[in-house]
Amino acid sequence: MKIITPVIVAVLFIMTTAFPQDEHRATLSFGGGLSFPSQPNLFSDYWKTGFNVGAGLGYKLSTAVSIDGTFEYNNFAFDDEGLLNDLGATGYGITIQGGSATIFSVIGSLKANLIPPPKPVSPYFLVGIGLFSLSTSDITISTPYGSEKKKGDSESAFTIVFGVGLDIRANETTTVFIQVADGVGFTKGQNTSYVPLKAGLRFNL
Repeated sequence: MKIITPVIVAVLFIMTTAFPQDEHRATLSFGGGLSFPSQPNLFSDYWKTGFNVGAGLGYKLSTAVSIDGTFEYNNFAFDDEGLLNDLGATGYGITIQGGSATIFSVIGSLKANLIPPPKPVSPYFLVGIGLFSLSTSDITISTPYGSEKKKGDSESAFTIVFGVGLDIRANETTTVFIQVADGVGFTKGQNTSYVPLKAGLRFNL
């Protein structure tokens, strides 16, 4: 139901919104911002707020609706101090290095503006599906008596994304966007979710 409702709304937009023949339909976007680990609890508890960078290509089906393909990289540093504090292991000369988590995603999405351009400010929602790769780097645990290295891990999975944002028109060819989304990867055992908050520029080609 969460997917069906926005798709119905988007189809209605396509049916009721005319597209000017002289309008540029292709778009190129670049953006970046903060990424927040969400689920499972182990992910949100022991990995810090990270960053994301990405780019995308879009095609306008109408003035209000477009399809977009995006590539996004997210990085989350491991919270070694938080883990040692929770284990009561501070003050024993134990250090942890490495363990950062990265998520690389390739998403195809449907984006619908609630107030069609060329209005100066246009809110939108999007829903997408794609693939993502989750990986963690090697961890080295050092104590006064030696060190031990734990190998990192990686996993690929299907992912879905739901998001909302604002398009702010800068000029005839450039739009500033601000977007927050919820990405869910269907990883083994428990799903992995994160929340990228980003801003960027979208150019008409």
